[in-house]
Amino acid sequence: MKYTDIIRKLSSRKFWVCVCGFVTSLMAMYNFSDDDVTRVTALITSAGCLVAYMLAEGYSDGKNNDNA
Repeated sequence: MKYTDIIRKLSSRKFWVCVCGFVTSLMAMYNFSDDDVTRVTALITSAGCLVAYMLAEGYSDGKNNDNA
């Protein structure tokens, strides 16, 4: 698997929605409160946004350095 494939997968919104769905399903199965599920979902989505931003910026910066 190439580095660009990993970047593309980690910056995918579908991937982060899948992670949220999996974790919230587990939390529902183990009877966590609705507030806890909401907090964890918010944490996962914000982490996903941060990861996607960092990877996209790093990729963009790398491409700009290649063209210089």
